Amino acid sequence: MDQLACPSKADFRFGQCFRALFSPSQHSAVEVVASASDDSRFERTLFMTIFLVLGLFAGLYLLWLLFRLAVYALPVASGISLAFWIRDHDYGYLAAVLGGFAAGVAVLVVGQCLFTVIRSPIVRLAIALLFAVPAGIVGYHAVQGVIGLAIDPGVMLSTVSWIGGVTIAVTAWIRLARFEIAEPAQAAAGDPATTVR
Repeated sequence: MDQLACPSKADFRFGQCFRALFSPSQHSAVEVVASASDDSRFERTLFMTIFLVLGLFAGLYLLWLLFRLAVYALPVASGISLAFWIRDHDYGYLAAVLGGFAAGVAVLVVGQCLFTVIRSPIVRLAIALLFAVPAGIVGYHAVQGVIGLAIDPGVMLSTVSWIGGVTIAVTAWIRLARFEIAEPAQAAAGDPATTVR
């Protein structure tokens, strides 16, 4: 059998070496058809594997993004709700977009300011729950949607979704508490003691 050289790396295309090995001039028609089906199967398998790996990375990136943006679930939901309300009352699309954006930013800023200024543990708990519960609901459904692509519906999917929802709610709570402004050391220590002689 003749030695056939593959092209250089610069001109290499998938399957070109395989096609050169099984060219019609050297082999029977049955071998040519078999090699063509093997070659296309190889290319399909290769591309399927690449797409599966890329899909895995995309899913993991979406979960990472969900953890990073979990604290913004309440502002985004309130902004979108107000935008739809404004649009449904015939104020126009520009007013709806601007009003929704302003409402989302206002909810976020007011919530963070109230959480940092108010020192009552019960009120802080209520504010934190206002941000954490929507984030947990979003987390539950996002994890269920992503993991539901890999496993069948049932107890396992529900359990993993609940764990994801609680984890994302706790993440939102921690990220909200991170915005707390540290008090100056002197104010935390109290008034300096005065000595009377």
